[in-house]
Amino acid sequence: MKKIFQFLFSAILIYLAFSKIHVGNLFTRLLNVPIILIVFTFVYGFLASMISSWRWSIILLKKPKLNDISAFVKCHYLGAFYGLVLPTSLASDLVKWLPLIKKYPNLSKTKIAGSVLIDRIVGASAFFPVALISAIIGKILNFNFPNYLWFVFVFGCIGVIVFYLVLYFLDFEKIGVKSKFIQRIFNIMDILKNENKKTLLKVFLISLVVQIVSIFPVWITSLFLNVNFSLISVYVFIPIISLILLLPISIAGFGAREQLYLFFFSQIGVSQEGILLVSTYSSIMGVLIAFVSGLFLITFQFIFDLRKNRVVN
Repeated sequence: MKKIFQFLFSAILIYLAFSKIHVGNLFTRLLNVPIILIVFTFVYGFLASMISSWRWSIILLKKPKLNDISAFVKCHYLGAFYGLVLPTSLASDLVKWLPLIKKYPNLSKTKIAGSVLIDRIVGASAFFPVALISAIIGKILNFNFPNYLWFVFVFGCIGVIVFYLVLYFLDFEKIGVKSKFIQRIFNIMDILKNENKKTLLKVFLISLVVQIVSIFPVWITSLFLNVNFSLISVYVFIPIISLILLLPISIAGFGAREQLYLFFFSQIGVSQEGILLVSTYSSIMGVLIAFVSGLFLITFQFIFDLRKNRVVN
């Protein structure tokens, strides 16, 4: 029932967004996107995934080598690929760690799977401070924000601060908890051990960098597409949009993303067609990168295993 509601909500939002423009003109402009922009998007996306994968590998391995990070990048893209057909991003998280079992047989399945959970929690926690800072800058520049967003950002940041203070200063190893379920959580979240507290801080700082780095392509995209978002508007609006899109109100953010882009970027005098052009291009490239990268990795692995079996036989 929830999925049906999300699908209908996405469909309605998409219809409302694109009914305001000439879709044929938008489609023509998409067909004429410069090749150099597509190359940039793929390369920059790969570099961003390297940073995200490095963060994930630190959680699991503490001091990963380049070969380790490469393995995590592959898992990242495989998760994105399967996420195209799986119902939720959580479902793709349940898949992407499986190749690591074979590569790291000395690590338990529980610990490997737990690293995915921790990575998602820490990554999501970085959204709130970045969004709050963006909103403050936007307020100074007289951009318009719904008042309720301030409460969300402020209380979200307070929650993040309390969360990390508890994790950093509370000694979980000395807590006598009889519940097997809670003990299992402690075992999964190995990063909560005292000797790993510095790792927790390092991972959070990397998450902040990931948030900042991932925003830049939106500005570059707008320049190549002759939409010309200002750099400051991109760094004010995109973190807020990204945080709102964490809410499970639509299918993969479709529809909601377009409406949020229209609401915020229309304030700087950009045409609705231009705004939707940037949003649509970003959405299409996100799906295309996940599909092409995942398909390449699966095909490459299949050929490698086939050759390996031939050598053995």
